[in-house]
Order: sequence, then structure tokens, then C-alpha cells
Amino acid sequence: MITENLIEWPASVPYAVRNRLDSVMEIHKARHAALLSISGEMREARSALENDKARLREMELSNHPQIEHVRAKVERSREILTKLVERVEALGSPWKTALALGDNLRSYVRSNAAGGFQIYQGAVPQLRNGETALDGMQRAARRVRELLADRREVKAAPLPASVAKQLAREQLEARIAAAKPDVTNLIDHGGAIRFPMSGTAIEQHGGSADLYAVDAIGLLSWLFLVDMAAAIDREIDAMAEDENALSVEERVKRLAQIDADILASEREEAAFAELAGVLPRPDIDPRAALGLADTMPAPMRD
Repeated sequence: MITENLIEWPASVPYAVRNRLDSVMEIHKARHAALLSISGEMREARSALENDKARLREMELSNHPQIEHVRAKVERSREILTKLVERVEALGSPWKTALALGDNLRSYVRSNAAGGFQIYQGAVPQLRNGETALDGMQRAARRVRELLADRREVKAAPLPASVAKQLAREQLEARIAAAKPDVTNLIDHGGAIRFPMSGTAIEQHGGSADLYAVDAIGLLSWLFLVDMAAAIDREIDAMAEDENALSVEERVKRLAQIDADILASEREEAAFAELAGVLPRPDIDPRAALGLADTMPAPMRD
């Protein structure tokens, strides 16, 4: 429920979390108010400039004695308008940051309100010797970017040939199970052998329809499983990159470690941003920005 200034959060949201959320919302609100004020000044400045330019055009036709005075007014109005535009640009980016950050944090809190919240009880991030808060924040942000690149690399790593071959067997067996002939009706009643049909969606003349046909690949795999499997194994061996490959278990283990390191660096980034009096990245892990435990649900990164 929206109050005059802030949102009333459920009782399950700890005070420390509500306080951080309210702080971000207050910053957004203050910057929004400043932008609205400058927008009003810009409208007045544009109106004054247009009036002075119109008056100047009239004076140029008659060579009015005060023409230089009006030219000076036009130039001053242009300078004022330019400065106002610069102020809007300077405020616009922080306002968008506060807006996006607030949306990120509120969405996380709403999604997890029913399950309760655990506050982070670990060590407080410390600056390095001679490091300012901004320096520390930027260092932590760089480390996060490096870790995210490592994460993408792990996600993109190919599977080992042995794992790919096992998956290929499972896929072939599934196709066979779905496509092999059913002779039950033949045995029971002397009826026809049933060849299962599989549906495929097709689009034609702006419409769509389902086309049903016998799965030829499934039938061939049923008839010639050994040959089909051997041929697929040869393709896998030709394409495999085992020197860069990761098994499912290795992939899960590495991603878990990288995600833990990312969260630790984002905790530094959030802590040093607060120390520097600035907002962290809008897409930062809400657990880091809100001081929540590592065991809280992680945000989706993919």
C-alpha cells in the first residue's frame, strides 16, 4: 500500500531492509522533484528566448536603436537554457539509476516476502590501504565484470564427448520408444500394425496446422540402432572439444563458486557505494544491496 511518501512493507520485511528500500526511494523522489523543477525553468527560459528572438527580428527590420540590448538578451537566454539542459543531463542519469535500482530491489522483496528474510551476518567489507570509497567501489565492480565473463565462459563450455554420446543414446532410445510399431492389435484381433504418428506444426498461407506423420528417424533407429549410434558417435568425435569441455557436475561446481565470488564482490561494491554516498549499479544482486544472507534466493542471471 502506498502512503504519502513511502511504501508500507509487510511485517516480514526486517527494519534494516525497509530502511534501505526507503532510502533508495527517497533519493529517486528527490531527484525526480529536482528534474521537474528544472523542467519548469526550461519552459520559462524557452518562452523568454522565443519572445526575445521575435522582438529581435522586428528590430532588425527597422534598425531599432536598442537592437544590441535585445541581441544581448537573446544570448543570455541561450546561455541560461544551455546550462539548464546540462543540469537535466547531469540529474537524468542518477535519476534513472535510482529508478531502476528501486524497481530491482522492490521486485526482489515482494517475490520473497512470503518466505521471510535472513540478514547477512558476515564480515563487513574493508577498503584497502590508501583506497577511497569510490576506488573500492570501482575495483569491486571491475571484479564483478571479470567474474561475469568467467561465468559466461563456463556456461558456453562444450560437453565432453563421453557425456554427449550418453545423451545421444538417451535421445535415440526416446525416439525409438515413441516410433516403434505397436503389434498389440495384430496379436489380439488380427488387426493392423499401428505405426505411431508424431505431430509437427507447419505454417501455410498465414495460418498454422499440425501435420502428422510416422517418425522415420525413430523407425530407422529401431531397425539399425547399432549403426545409427556408431554414426552419431563418429560425428561427436569429429566435433568434440574435450580440452575445453566440462561435465555437468564440473559446470555446476564452477558456477556455484563463481556465483559466490560475485556476491562477495557485490557486497563490497554496495558497501563502498554507500560509504561514498552514491547508489550502486541498478542490476546489483539485491542480497548485496539490502544486506541479506547468502542463503536467500539468488536473482536470475541468465
